[in-house]
Amino acid sequence: MVVYIILIVWAILAIIFGIYDLQISQTLANESSPLGEFGRDYGELPGFGLIAICIIICVGYFFDNPKYRRTIGIIGILAGIVIICLGFLLHDTPLILIGGTVSVSIAVLLILTPQIQWKIYNKLAHMVLYLAFIVPLLFVQTVKVLSGRVRYNDLLPDHSNYSPWYIFNGLDIHNSSFPSGHTTMAWMFLPVLIFLWNGNFDKGVKLLASIMIIGWGAFVLTSRVIIGEHYASDVLFSTGMVVMVTYLLYKLYYRKQQ
Repeated sequence: MVVYIILIVWAILAIIFGIYDLQISQTLANESSPLGEFGRDYGELPGFGLIAICIIICVGYFFDNPKYRRTIGIIGILAGIVIICLGFLLHDTPLILIGGTVSVSIAVLLILTPQIQWKIYNKLAHMVLYLAFIVPLLFVQTVKVLSGRVRYNDLLPDHSNYSPWYIFNGLDIHNSSFPSGHTTMAWMFLPVLIFLWNGNFDKGVKLLASIMIIGWGAFVLTSRVIIGEHYASDVLFSTGMVVMVTYLLYKLYYRKQQ
């Protein structure tokens, strides 16, 4: 029942945004918005950190000895440092931030779980990596190129090059508004909610985690519209795809592995 409700709401919003996308952006967009800039600069980072942790967990799954797991983690930290150095060489601030996030995230994993067997997190880690491959990497990058939708900030003064979400303009690597990659990365923690709510965790922990994860996703998707780099429909479809794929992974993979 919940799935049908979500699909109905998604369809209704898709119709509304298909009509009023431009007007919504005209009302909300502000390129100099501090909230928009924060979402642009840092919105993807937690997702990258989680993906890095999950890669280390999946590799460490094959080793019971904490020393071997620690070695794998250190290799991951060094990989993050290499990304940082590459970012400095290329004068690429986002790359520096991603590398720093990767290294810090893996370091936190090693500090918090020195003796805990990572096997208990294996299903969750695989689910996150499957989600990351299917949505941010495969779906988003493919549809961006096929859609060729011009970002609101790049529209001509008369908006003559605007197109609604349901019109694909053909192959275009320069205009990539639809859908939103930042939004999909912000929702990478949805599988963590499944792990928590299926586990024997305190209700307060579950509630706090839910507020933080859903709140962060909502903030990032809103910030992308506010800064004018995406339309409301861009973040809607990104959110919808993450929710749908997460649900399917839960049904077809996570529950069967229990």
